[in-house]
Amino acid sequence: MQAAHPDRLLGIQLARGMAAFLVCAFHFQNGLSWIVGYVPFWGVFEFGRSGVDFFFVLSGFIIFLVHADDIGRGHRLSRYTWRRLGRIYPVYWLATGVFFALTQLSAPGRASWDVDWLVRSLLLLPQAQPPILAIGWSLHHEMIFYALFAVLIANRIMGQVMFVLWLAAILYSCAASPSGVGPMHFMSPFDLEFFLGMAAAAVVRRRRVLAALPLLLLGTVMFVAAGRLEIAGGITATDVAGRVLYGTASMLITIGVVGMERQGRLRLGRWADVFGGMSYALYLLHVILLAILQAVFAATGADAVLPGWLIVGGAMGFTLAVAGAVHLGFEVPMMARIRAWSARSSLSSSSRSAP
Repeated sequence: MQAAHPDRLLGIQLARGMAAFLVCAFHFQNGLSWIVGYVPFWGVFEFGRSGVDFFFVLSGFIIFLVHADDIGRGHRLSRYTWRRLGRIYPVYWLATGVFFALTQLSAPGRASWDVDWLVRSLLLLPQAQPPILAIGWSLHHEMIFYALFAVLIANRIMGQVMFVLWLAAILYSCAASPSGVGPMHFMSPFDLEFFLGMAAAAVVRRRRVLAALPLLLLGTVMFVAAGRLEIAGGITATDVAGRVLYGTASMLITIGVVGMERQGRLRLGRWADVFGGMSYALYLLHVILLAILQAVFAATGADAVLPGWLIVGGAMGFTLAVAGAVHLGFEVPMMARIRAWSARSSLSSSSRSAP
C-alpha cells in the first residue's frame, strides 16, 4: 500500500514538524522573555524540550518502517548508508558552519578551537562533550541507532545481538541511575525511545489499527500530562520516568496518527509535508536565529518600540520562514542528488555482481 511509506504519511510529517516546533517554542519562550519583559506563550512550552523525545520515537518508527525489508540484505546497505548520511550531514554542516562563522565574527580574538573537538563535532563521533553546535547532541544518539541498524541490514543475527546488548546496557544504566545521565551518555534513557518507535512501526506494519482515534487521544493526553508534570517538577528533562512517559505517549500518538490516516479519517495537504520536511532545519537553525535576533533587538532597541507580541510573533515567523527556505532551497535538492547518486551506485554495484 502506497501510504505505508513515511513520505506518504502526512500525519507523521505533521508530527515531525510539531516536535521541532515544541523545541523551538521552548527556546524562544525563554530566550525572548528578557526582551519583551514577560514569558511568551503564557509559559505553556516550558516542557518543549520533550520534542526531542518525540523525535527519537519518530526516528525509530521511520527507520524500521522504511527499512524493515532491508534487514539481512547486505546488498542494500550502501543505499541505506548514503541516504542516512545524506539526511544528517549536509544541513548539520551548514548550521554548524554558520554558527562557527558567527562565533568568530562576534569574538575575533577567541582562542583556537580544539581540532579533535572540531573533527568529532563535524562527523558526530562519540565524545564526552556536546558538539560545536550544542543542540546537535541528539544527533550522536541518532548516529548510534543508524549504525546499529546498518549492522542489522548487513547481518540479521549480528544486528539482533547488537540491539539486544544495547537495550540491556540502556536498561542497566536506567536502573543504576533513574535520575538520568548526561546527554552525551550513549546508554541514556533517551535511547529507549528508538525501541518504542520501532515497536510502533512493527504494529502498523503487521495489523490494521482499529482503535486509532482512542490511541491518538490517549497519547495526546498522556503527553500533555507529562508536560504538566515536568512543569510542576515531578519529572526532569533527563530522568528515566520522563523518557518513559513522553516516549510511550509519542508511540501511542504515532500509531494513532498512522491508523487515522490509513482509515481516511485524517486528511492533510502538502503544507503538512513541507512543515514536517523543514523540521530538521528548524531544529538545527532556530537557536542560531534566536541568538541573531537577540543581538538585533539589543543593538536597535526595538524592544522599546515594538509590542511584545509582535516581537515574539515576528521572531517565530522569521525563523519558520528561514527554516522553510533552507529546506526547500538546499535540503530538498541535496537529498534528490543523493538519492539519484545512490540509485546509480546501487545499480552499478548490482550489475557488477551479476553472473
